[in-house]
Amino acid sequence: MEREGLVQKYLHLLQMVEVEKIVAKQLRQQVKDGEIDIQWLKAEEVKVDVSVTSTIEMRQQAQGGEGTTEARHGLSRAPLPSSHGGF
Repeated sequence: MEREGLVQKYLHLLQMVEVEKIVAKQLRQQVKDGEIDIQWLKAEEVKVDVSVTSTIEMRQQAQGGEGTTEARHGLSRAPLPSSHGGF
């Protein structure tokens, strides 16, 4: 009787170990997938940064080539008077 109880406990422990192995494998795969996602997002961030930088440079070149209306007429933008009593 006691032997049968020990065998049942042993089988139960073996089952738990197998489940833990499966869970560990799944977690490793999730970590690997997460690392791949991070690399992809970093690459996308670089693409966006390059795109934004290019857009800014093109706008600056366009403005620098033509100049703004104020610059062509020798005007500067003065700050507008404050409407809240100078606070």
